[in-house]
Amino acid sequence: MSKALDGVVELLDLEQIEVNIFRGRSPEGERRQRVFGGQVAGQALVAAGRTVPEDRPVHSLHAYFIRPGDPSVPLIYLVERVRDGRSFTTRRVTAVQHGKTIFTLSASFHHPEPGAEHVEPMPELPGPEDVEPTVDRLRRLYGAKAAEYFIDNPIDIRHIGPLTVEAQRDPSALRPGLASRQRRAGTGARRGLYRGRRAGGVGGTGGPGSPAVLRLANDQLEKELPSLVPTA
Repeated sequence: MSKALDGVVELLDLEQIEVNIFRGRSPEGERRQRVFGGQVAGQALVAAGRTVPEDRPVHSLHAYFIRPGDPSVPLIYLVERVRDGRSFTTRRVTAVQHGKTIFTLSASFHHPEPGAEHVEPMPELPGPEDVEPTVDRLRRLYGAKAAEYFIDNPIDIRHIGPLTVEAQRDPSALRPGLASRQRRAGTGARRGLYRGRRAGGVGGTGGPGSPAVLRLANDQLEKELPSLVPTA
């Protein structure tokens, strides 16, 4: 794994300080004024997963960001064991700082079993190795200084199709076929196509850590999309 991904795995390795109570931290030398939302969501999911049998992966979750987090102090995660059923396990997690709730998460864990699937078919896309890394594209467009922002990202996200600046410089880059695949049928909503993986290779964190890394990566992608990917 890359050094950046090692840091993420350590960040998600919470300290248990009591039954159903866990303590997390922010990265050392954090420059953000507020805790990154993906970090809080990922740590909360790990806290919930620590109270669930390993054979029950997370099935769904709902999260609410209530107050900004303070990166200079630890985050306390309180896990409520709402229900332990034969197939489903439900957990509610509250993140606390300075005596106040800053975040809540409700998660359902489900023992895998066959059933109906509601998934849109995977479109035909180039393989991960056939998509140019975003950092290389930014280096070519803006120089080495601009690319430094993405070099240490723990998740390697590669955007399929043109970045905003590429489309502005060459409108023909927005091919009709690509544009149609990037819009939801019947809604006209924007759909970004990308390939993502852990930086430095596949690696693994195991248990609840894997979906927690995915949750963090989702927030990273949402942060990048508005500035990198054209919306028209």
